[in-house]
Amino acid sequence: MTRRRPTALRPSHPLRSEPDAPARPRRAPVIFMLAVGGFYLWWCFHVRGALVTASEQFPMMGTVVTITVVAPRPVDVNALIEGARDEIDRIERLCSAYKPDSFVSRLNDRSGASPLHVTREEWDILEILEEARMISKITDGAFDVTFASVGRFWDFDPAHPRLPTQEEIAGAIDKIDYRRVTTDRLTSTVLLAGEGTRIGLGGIAKGYAVDKAIAHLRANGAYGALVNAGGDIYALGRKSKDEGSQAGSWRIALQHPRDKTRFMPGVRLEIEDAAVVTSGDYERSFVVDGKRYHHIIDPRTGMPATGLISVTVVARTACFADGLATAFFVMGAEKGLKLTERLPGVEAIFVTDAEEIIISSGIPKEVREVDLKSSGG
Repeated sequence: MTRRRPTALRPSHPLRSEPDAPARPRRAPVIFMLAVGGFYLWWCFHVRGALVTASEQFPMMGTVVTITVVAPRPVDVNALIEGARDEIDRIERLCSAYKPDSFVSRLNDRSGASPLHVTREEWDILEILEEARMISKITDGAFDVTFASVGRFWDFDPAHPRLPTQEEIAGAIDKIDYRRVTTDRLTSTVLLAGEGTRIGLGGIAKGYAVDKAIAHLRANGAYGALVNAGGDIYALGRKSKDEGSQAGSWRIALQHPRDKTRFMPGVRLEIEDAAVVTSGDYERSFVVDGKRYHHIIDPRTGMPATGLISVTVVARTACFADGLATAFFVMGAEKGLKLTERLPGVEAIFVTDAEEIIISSGIPKEVREVDLKSSGG
């Protein structure tokens, strides 16, 4: 008998349509996912990625400090500002000659004695003093932190000014020599040689503090920032995402050296990731018998430097620009300009006591043509 082959049964799939009922495409989930994805991209770029700006002003380091921060929306800009402020406060506590427990005060108290140990928390002092020594070398001593050996006899408080006597200057001038300050990273020490020699970091500490504040902001998500410590300025990044023009750059105006209520006419610097530091004879000064005495001491004479009323330096760091601005003020416009042209990434604007503006070659043409006098200065 012939055996019939069993017929194979085809399983019926619950999701499979019969040949006479073609499947309709399932578009709704796809459209929904595209809509969700589009909304997420819009939210990332227009809501989550939107820039938020905050600013705070406070007294510190003997001046008024202003911190402006621009950051994407998830970043807490107020916390960023607080962290930058803490950095400036930390450097002030380390460097202030007015705080008896600061490193500078303790070092001055033991001048001519054994080296002073630098703790891990005080490590910044080594960087500051090494930067100061480098600036002293390239300016032939026009910048010298040991100027304080004579500077301590001056008081530039307008309410209680003090002029040192010729005897005081003569007895301290030979104690000014930046080579008396020695740092040793291997032993973590600083030696201040010569009894009676003192240091003052007023010409460099503010710039260093600004750099440390900027470093904190950069490391913690700031898109852009402007830190201004009484004329020591660093502009980080941009203030907006407008890449099509200079609208996103930080615009720096310079104070008129003879009118604190105005800026120098026509002088506007567009800055990104650079420092701008101004030193002037108007910052701390007093007038006696018609003569102005200011705080920028010439290390060679122990007296305020003459010939200039304002110097502005653009450089890679605020610390470097701070020291150079002080040195250029002491050197004068001619020597300062020659050195400026030899230093890469450095530009300068000098204002003489005759109110003549002298500007280095890298400054934009429209700035170099400014005339302080004819512009209403």
